[in-house]
Amino acid sequence: MSIAFFSRHTSTHLIKGLKLSFTPRGKIWAIFGLLSTFLALITGNFYLGFLGMATGASLALDALGAWFNQRYLELAIEPPPKIFAQEKVSFAVALAHKGPCFALYLQTPYGSLALPYFYVLKKINLCLIFPKRGLYQISPVAKSNFPLGFFDSSRRLKTIKIVVFPRPEPARWEEFNLYNPKGLPKLIPGEEILGHGFYSGREPVTRIDWKATARQQNLMVKNFGGLSQTPILNLDATPGNQEILRQKACFLVLKAARENKKMGLLLNGQLYPPGTPPQKLLEVLALA
Repeated sequence: MSIAFFSRHTSTHLIKGLKLSFTPRGKIWAIFGLLSTFLALITGNFYLGFLGMATGASLALDALGAWFNQRYLELAIEPPPKIFAQEKVSFAVALAHKGPCFALYLQTPYGSLALPYFYVLKKINLCLIFPKRGLYQISPVAKSNFPLGFFDSSRRLKTIKIVVFPRPEPARWEEFNLYNPKGLPKLIPGEEILGHGFYSGREPVTRIDWKATARQQNLMVKNFGGLSQTPILNLDATPGNQEILRQKACFLVLKAARENKKMGLLLNGQLYPPGTPPQKLLEVLALA
């Protein structure tokens, strides 16, 4: 039975081998059964012998039920495209079984989900919260103590690697020092050079580009546009708490992406020029 029905991009993580282990209740019940059987052998008491056999039979039936409850379970999980620290995110989960499945728990260190019952196919959302940015490796565990609670049946998913981005913190471009690579025209604070035009007499003389004038044989002025076509945030030269700066830079990366504008980063001496994909910039802020 295949459950890769999210999309063609879905990553299916099949669960590993089924494991059965005694619960505390199961250990007590097993000891009670062994003690009853031992006393029956010593004393020859029929009722104690019957009790020992009934205890063993209940353990065997519970183990069989726990085995079947997860034996044919398949599970696929797809993380959301963007995951931010300290924010609740939903992972899309699909489950499949050849028959009914009862009292299933999907457990991770960052959140869990209880599923009392499903039949054949089920789609659910698993909500998790990650405390800080960085690379996480999680191995969700599908666990159940159905039917009698004497055994825990569990199957561990293959490890999933995810990148958690810094939590976006509202910010303005002016809060950062900008980086200007050598060889590029120096930007006027808050603006950047978008091109040249003919001098009309209304522009300030300081905007005349004498090199362009010499080439064109006409007075040429620099045309400026608002900041943000190609800013490069210099986190190395911006004072303040680095974690907070990363959160603010994350906000500006998302803002630039929404407005379809290019931007870049200078972080830890590494330049990520304008035009670097927003997803890459977010990963740099999360991991660098």
